[in-house]
Amino acid sequence: MKILLLLLFICSAKPLFAKEEVKLYLKWKFSFQFAGFLMAKEKGFYEKLGLDVEFVEKEIGWTTQQKVGNKIGHYGITDSTIVIDYLAGSPLLIVAPIFQHSPLVLLALRESQIFSPRDLLGKKIMYQKGSDDAVFIFMLENVGVKESDVQQIPHSMNIQDLIDKNVDAMSVYGSNQPLILESKGIEHTIIDPRNYGVDFYGDILFTNTNEANHNPKRVRAMRKASLKGWEYAFSNPEETAKILKEKYNVSKSIESLLREGQVLRRFAGIDSTKLGTLHIPRLVGIANYYKRSIDKPYELLKFLSFDQYIKSDFTLDNKNLKIIFGIMLIILLAFFISILFNKRLKYEVDVKAKELEENQALKEIIFASLTHDLRTPLNGISSALELYMNTNDENKRLEYISIVQLSTKTLIELVNHILQFSKMEQKKAVFANTDVNIFEHIDEIIPLFKVLSSNKKIKFQPYLSLTRDLCIKADEVKITQLLTNIISNAIKYTEEGSVQFDVFEEDLGDKVKISFSVTDSGEGLPEDELKVIFHPFQRARSNTNTVQGTGLGLSISQKIVEYYGGEISAENISPYGLKISFDMIFKKGKFEDKKSKILDRRLDKIDLGKKRILLVEDDLINALLITRFLESYNATIVWIKDGRKALEEYQNNHFDMIITDRNMPYMGGAELTENIRSMKDSLKANVFIVGF
Repeated sequence: MKILLLLLFICSAKPLFAKEEVKLYLKWKFSFQFAGFLMAKEKGFYEKLGLDVEFVEKEIGWTTQQKVGNKIGHYGITDSTIVIDYLAGSPLLIVAPIFQHSPLVLLALRESQIFSPRDLLGKKIMYQKGSDDAVFIFMLENVGVKESDVQQIPHSMNIQDLIDKNVDAMSVYGSNQPLILESKGIEHTIIDPRNYGVDFYGDILFTNTNEANHNPKRVRAMRKASLKGWEYAFSNPEETAKILKEKYNVSKSIESLLREGQVLRRFAGIDSTKLGTLHIPRLVGIANYYKRSIDKPYELLKFLSFDQYIKSDFTLDNKNLKIIFGIMLIILLAFFISILFNKRLKYEVDVKAKELEENQALKEIIFASLTHDLRTPLNGISSALELYMNTNDENKRLEYISIVQLSTKTLIELVNHILQFSKMEQKKAVFANTDVNIFEHIDEIIPLFKVLSSNKKIKFQPYLSLTRDLCIKADEVKITQLLTNIISNAIKYTEEGSVQFDVFEEDLGDKVKISFSVTDSGEGLPEDELKVIFHPFQRARSNTNTVQGTGLGLSISQKIVEYYGGEISAENISPYGLKISFDMIFKKGKFEDKKSKILDRRLDKIDLGKKRILLVEDDLINALLITRFLESYNATIVWIKDGRKALEEYQNNHFDMIITDRNMPYMGGAELTENIRSMKDSLKANVFIVGF
């Protein structure tokens, strides 16, 4: 017992030795980008946990990964390139991500006419090879540009190289260098990788396995104090900005530092996510950008996290030894009681944890598939317009415009599916409940399928066993979407033969059960693919060795069927072909003649009568399209590309409406709206605002 008490006393005693010295290598010069770490030192958060932290600013010629290596007491700041370092066998470990979204963007002078990644072909781009290149490489890939198609220039850390036109574009933090150009009155453009499907973690605090093995308590202390410093910096921006300028000799003005802090707060995502949160499935998604196929990706990458790598340890720091000893006795008694149930509890927890991990991984897969499917129509639009600009042949121009129209239609359809799927996943989808003559409704959309079938030289054979005046309570739009998804999918996979569409009704008193089936003479599916046909973005292999996808259409269809209390299934039909069957139960409605209620909604009757509209949009193409469209209806448009300047413009002038983008540098649409709604002038505060 004496030995036990002695051990408890030793464990609970405060350390009597000096503070532990550690080095933190920054990936840039002092700025608000590192405010949390600096404030952790200034407010004594490191010191209280026994740490003496030395900051080392970035210099040309080394990366933070090289400096940290596998040295004890060394920490650094990097970005998502740590994933590729880890996969290559480096000993680095993630301690905590600071920014949930990377602030890295490409900055160019507006006079260079660089508005999108495709404009970078053959241009000189300044970025850090092996340090911050990941987001840019994959952004270029997503628009069909290879890294070899641009000239990579080693980073000088000097914005003057861009101003002097030594380079065409350079990697910067969206919260930093753009503000410098703005203060100098230099017009510029920003290319944000997130707008092109690449969303990685930003600044990541990391260390190495050697430090983790020898000093796990110190790693936890470093994380705890650093995150506390960031919370303090975001909560006290004025004090933080003043310390940065006066003590760390940051050359920017207090106003610039405050604006930088506002932008970084959004990148940290602290209003929706706990600071320092790390999702392993998201690392899997990032890794898949580097290596398209990784065996057991979750099991491999979870050890990149310090928490997963190191075994948990337990330290006693309670000042009252008697309380500690009493707790230990209680724990010992509880252990013998709970051991009978512990295995079962552990099993249930493991199952639930695995489900959550799999769900997150599935979301990452869906996101990757969405990026792929969005890229096709976007590339079609971009390429067709480029070809259009390079020819004077009117026939070819018409052909290119038709490609643009088709790609745009495909893009809009996919976006609508994404929004619909998201709402249904969150149980937020709204279903209308109107009277629908189901026979007339189906009869009206059948010609569409006949046209689609005739284009492929196959037969579309509908058979409706429905009462002609049968009226149901339903959402007409979603019923159309359901039938269009399933029948169009059948036509898509049928190269010859026919597509049979059958509908039957069964009277249930005040309700009616309607059964549908769609049978094609296509190839059918292997049994493993048949089981997941209603999962989002499943890929179907054909006998011609091509790969086609179901996207979100069939998944949305399943959710619509289930909403109306029905079931949907798929089966192969001998000797070949696929049959999808589903039924739904509806309340009966009242029959009305739809033709008597047709409304004239022609756009050519709209006249906005010189209404003044403030358009807030940082993308040139979007701004031009919206402006030309609204001007065709006699509106007067004032275009501002920045939320802050738009707020100033609105305060000084009258506008009947505001149309604003949500995501913009400096001040986004949500923040702009908050500022307007808080105005003392009630007329100005209640202006009609459209966000997109």
